[in-house]
Amino acid sequence: MMAHDAGELAANAGGLIVDRTMSGWRVSVQLSQVGDVRPVQILGAELVDAVQSPGLPDKEQCILVMGPEAYAKVISDDELPAGCAEILVWGATPDPAHLFGHNLSAAALAFKTLAVTAACISADEVSAAEAFTSMNAKDSGVTLRA
Repeated sequence: MMAHDAGELAANAGGLIVDRTMSGWRVSVQLSQVGDVRPVQILGAELVDAVQSPGLPDKEQCILVMGPEAYAKVISDDELPAGCAEILVWGATPDPAHLFGHNLSAAALAFKTLAVTAACISADEVSAAEAFTSMNAKDSGVTLRA
């Protein structure tokens, strides 16, 4: 996952991180502005260096999740990592056909609330669902559900 900072990450994809981690996924996070990493730790993700992208182990599929600004930068710099099965971008989408909604488990909601609070964001803004746009579906019509 890629985000500007831990607050942006927690607010937009915190529940997905917790639910995937609890399902046995390895969740790695790159932040362009590191700052306070407590929200990342609360969510159970591994913080990796944004300069040195980690290599994917053989046979591991990658689902890349990021904000719209990070997606625009990665696309413009042609820096998409090899092996990504799908790219999900959080935020509003003009095309609801490619929208992926993630309903948070009770545990994910609790941890997301703690992470958002640690990032000095009001817990009142925490939703029990997160929305992403599948960028792969825009090109091929095929969507993997994360």
